[in-house]
Amino acid sequence: IGKNLADHPLFANYFSVNSTQTFDAIFRNQTLFGQLLGEWMTEKEGLFVDASANTVGFLRFPNSFLASQHQPDPSAGPLSAHGEM
Repeated sequence: IGKNLADHPLFANYFSVNSTQTFDAIFRNQTLFGQLLGEWMTEKEGLFVDASANTVGFLRFPNSFLASQHQPDPSAGPLSAHGEM
């Protein structure tokens, strides 16, 4: 395991949510989405202050790291990431 690994390992974080302030209703209701987006655009407040994305960044190893491992670049190209965070 590990040699020529080209899949994305998954590290899942699970949380208990004891609130009705989630993004579920927003994604299901375009009217509510529009209202909350308007609130954020005019007042910079509301649920859209915090991002709902689960990916913070797409990262590449330095070329020197890959060369030191004597492995070819496993990504799709020179601008593609090696991992997600």
